[in-house]
Amino acid sequence: MEILELIILIFFTAVFVFEGIQSVKKFMGYKASLKETLEKRSGCVIQKDYKIYLAGYAIVSLFLFFYSIYYFSTNQIIYALIMLLFSLFSITFALDTIVQRTTVFYDTGLFYNLEHKKYRSILKIGDKHSFWKGYTVRLTNNEEIYVSKKGKVILEEKLAQYKERKKEK
Repeated sequence: MEILELIILIFFTAVFVFEGIQSVKKFMGYKASLKETLEKRSGCVIQKDYKIYLAGYAIVSLFLFFYSIYYFSTNQIIYALIMLLFSLFSITFALDTIVQRTTVFYDTGLFYNLEHKKYRSILKIGDKHSFWKGYTVRLTNNEEIYVSKKGKVILEEKLAQYKERKKEK
């Protein structure tokens, strides 16, 4: 193994380990926050929009894993290790996708990407994206969140219920 290959391997390993640890921490925080949200909030509806992305990352991860086995069999250890790292990195992308594409709608707001958003902070539900099958929701703090086609229907329903309750008070 040449010194340059070793430096590249160490660099990729450091980056992937750091990103992997961050991704796992974020996912564990998401699981805890999701459980807490479901226990403390009423009228929860969970909308998961990550299955196709998860399947894609699983296919990429398996492909890279088998590619690394091929490199191990040809004694190209550096390439095998890099492919194995990329395979593991694909799994961290899958964890991030689960966090970013799960939305919990409840009576007074929604839980999205580890944050709670109140319905009163919603300014506008945007137009449909041309490439992605989903909608953007603009909030009062100029933040935009993504909801899928199914999520938009749930959001509009929950928002209407929220406004109805506000009028009754």
